[in-house]
Amino acid sequence: MRPRLPMNAVLHENGYQMPSEELLKSYYENSYGSLEKARGSWGFNFPSEATTWREEKLQKDIRSMGLLNG
Repeated sequence: MRPRLPMNAVLHENGYQMPSEELLKSYYENSYGSLEKARGSWGFNFPSEATTWREEKLQKDIRSMGLLNG
């Protein structure tokens, strides 16, 4: 489970709460001590987190339809 980001610091894109690139960088730098540690912990390459969330939802939807095992 990902840490929650502050609600007052999100941008809205297509109905989703999407953190800005600068917010993501500062949040994970503060949480992990450096951006490199955050990338290693979460496997993210900034600014691709928004894409990562959409891909995760797509994979979940595909799994729920039984089209992909896992």
